[in-house]
Amino acid sequence: MEAVDVLVGYGKPRHTRDAVSFSMDKRARYRAQAELGEAQYKLIEKWLDCYVVISRDGVMLTAAFRTRRFRCD
Repeated sequence: MEAVDVLVGYGKPRHTRDAVSFSMDKRARYRAQAELGEAQYKLIEKWLDCYVVISRDGVMLTAAFRTRRFRCD
């Protein structure tokens, strides 16, 4: 759950009709590492290749590993 909190707190949001997905880009990773500290960041680093989808109501719909890059529009 800590990795999900980091993804939502520092990740880049991508809005859709009914939900928001969060994933970590380079800038978000650097910011998270600077604010969390090296030791805490190392504990969750392997989970930061995931994405999280949150509904507009605040309910987590899914969390999964990315298998390819997100398209930037």
